[in-house]
Order: sequence, then C-alpha cells, then structure tokens
Amino acid sequence: MWMTVSQRTQFTFVLGLLALTRQVPAGAADVRVIVPTGWTPNPFFYTAAGENVAVALKPTAPPAQGGRVLQCRAGTVVYTDLPKEAFCLTYSPDGDYLLAYESLVSEGLSRVSLINSCGDVIWTKTDRREYNFSTTGQALYAWAGVDGPPDPVLEILDLSGTTIRTLAVDNKPIKAAVVFGSGDQAVVGFGSPERLVGLAPSSTSPGFTTTWGLRGPEEDWVPQLFISLGALDANRVIVQQGFGYFKVMNASGNVEYAYDPQVLGDNDPSRDPQDYANYKPSAGPTANELTLFNGSPMAFRLNLVSGQLQAWTIDTTIPPGFSLMGSIQANTLVLVGTSSIRIRRLGG
Repeated sequence: MWMTVSQRTQFTFVLGLLALTRQVPAGAADVRVIVPTGWTPNPFFYTAAGENVAVALKPTAPPAQGGRVLQCRAGTVVYTDLPKEAFCLTYSPDGDYLLAYESLVSEGLSRVSLINSCGDVIWTKTDRREYNFSTTGQALYAWAGVDGPPDPVLEILDLSGTTIRTLAVDNKPIKAAVVFGSGDQAVVGFGSPERLVGLAPSSTSPGFTTTWGLRGPEEDWVPQLFISLGALDANRVIVQQGFGYFKVMNASGNVEYAYDPQVLGDNDPSRDPQDYANYKPSAGPTANELTLFNGSPMAFRLNLVSGQLQAWTIDTTIPPGFSLMGSIQANTLVLVGTSSIRIRRLGG
C-alpha cells in the first residue's frame, strides 16, 4: 500500500546547558600522517569506518600520472597505487574493504576497484554505474545512478565481484538505493514521480516483490521525499530530504525518527529553522545516536529514542596550512595539508 508523507515529530530540547555540553580536547590529540614525497592529498575525497581512514592522493606535479590511496589502519599506513586519480572512496561498514573510483573521462566511464585491508586490489570493474556496500558489508550492489544511462537494473554482487542476482523494478531508472545484509532486502528510490519502495525476495518468482512504498508529496511547500539514501546501521537508513529535513527508516518502511527544522526553530528562540536545516546527520557513537554537524564548533547529539538534542562542542580548530575535509564520518574529522593529514577523533 502506498502511503503519503504527513508526519511531524515534536522534539524535546536539552540545549545551552553547560552541564550537558561536551568539550573535546584541542588539536594536540590529532594523529598526523605524513604523505610520501611526490604526492599530495586530494582535499575533497576521504572516508572513515571504525578506526580506519582512507584519503585519495594525487601527484604533486604534472605530467605525473596515476593515483594513490592512503589508508591509516590502527596506526599502520597502507598504500594502493591506481592507474588514475581516485575521485571517490567508500568503506564497508566494518572498514575491512574499500571501494575506490577512478575517472576515465575520455571514455565517459568510471573504473571502480575493491581494495582489502592490506591494500591489495581484489577486482576492478569499468562501467557507468555506482557501487556501494550493503548495510553489513556482506554484499555489494550497483546501479546506473542519476548520471548514468536510464537503466532500471539493480545488481547484487558478492565480495568476489560475482553477481548474486539482478533486479529490474517498474522499468524506471533507479535514483538511489540501499541494500540490506546479504542482499535479501533493499530500499530503492525513483524520481519523476518520486517514490521509495521496499523490496524483498519473491516467494513465487526468481525476482523481488514490493513490500511497502512511499509516494512523494504533492504540496509544493513539503520537502522532497528524498535527495539521497544512506545506511545508518544494519537495519536502518537515513533518508535525506529537501530543506534540511531527514528521516530514519527501517527495512520495513517504518519511520523511526523525523527531523523537522521548522519545528525545531519554532521551539528554540536562539535559532531559526534555517540554522537547524544546515546541520547534516551522521552515525553517532552509539546505536541510537546521530551526530549533527554544520562545520562549526557547535554540534549536536541526537537521541533517536527520546528525541532529545544535546549540545556538543567539538574542536574545529584548523592549523595553518590545513583545511577541513567534509563532514564527520565515524566520529572522526580529517584535516588536510599539502604534505600530511591530521586525523581527529571526537570521542564519545
């Protein structure tokens, strides 16, 4: 059955209280990793999972070719050399495997490699699709993505790169997808019109069947049904919507939490809704917490059970010659310089 999105959640606030504000130690706690001579970090591409951080490196001077990926794993640095510069990195949830994309602009294609914890390339595939890990890292999946050809097929692969199954849904191009566990369940998003559907193996055919669905809102003022999908843990996804809204949903399509910047701003005289809309969610230090970060020292911990927002002061000090790479991942910030990176663990 299709459902409409009309839910708003009221929030309980724990804001501005010194006793509830956590101060993280300054940059002295940073772990500094020196980059090899002839290479410099790409300031846009890194990923983190558990205690692991991976950063894309590029040659310092043309006409040098190729790319390199630096992994810092429990204090050990591991390198992987690639034919081209990497433009996107993604860890498996457990941090045991890494996907690295290389751009092949002249051919209109991308090359993706699966890299293990030792830095070895397990396999490489060249096509126009996007790849990602399932929510547990037991499987991978690939789809055409918003910039690829209009292909409605979602392919599930094992870690050796072998196809487990393929799925065609409604003959519509897939805009976003998250696959759960070993590949037996999925959430797939479509555009024009916007829809999210839950999928499970069919008991009567080799393919999948739709188990639940959400249609996009018809009112202009309501935020988009989804902009992106991302795994929160083994059984839940974060559905990022327009105007800073987001939802936490489980594999059954139930909304476990709805973040509403308008309601937050209306109930907080010190901030307006746009302030709250600028915060982006990532997994927190415990299963039922999210970290909300907007690049400033004032972050929030969001308890998904109680709905409480807790002010959390973090160290965003940037040493001379460094810049901050993206947002918080795996409770970690990464700062990049021309010849080194700094890894800043944010604590619990």
